[in-house]
Amino acid sequence: MHYSKEWLTENEVKRLIEIPDLQEKYEVWIILLYSPALRVTEAINVRVRDLNLEKHEINVVGGKKRKSNDIEPVPCNFQVLRNG
Repeated sequence: MHYSKEWLTENEVKRLIEIPDLQEKYEVWIILLYSPALRVTEAINVRVRDLNLEKHEINVVGGKKRKSNDIEPVPCNFQVLRNG
């Protein structure tokens, strides 16, 4: 089986988050999957305390090829999160 990465465009993300009655948590997850390109398990585990606004980073706990308690700072454009 051949693996091919396919990414959502910015317009596709905007269309997803404009779905009527979309719960806020799902909107945030969609944006976290797009902007800092977090994996699904990383995105659903992000907490407010993981956001580092001064450094424009999200501290991701665990994730691919890391121990469950390892923390990796991931760059994030918080402006994208605000304007989602």
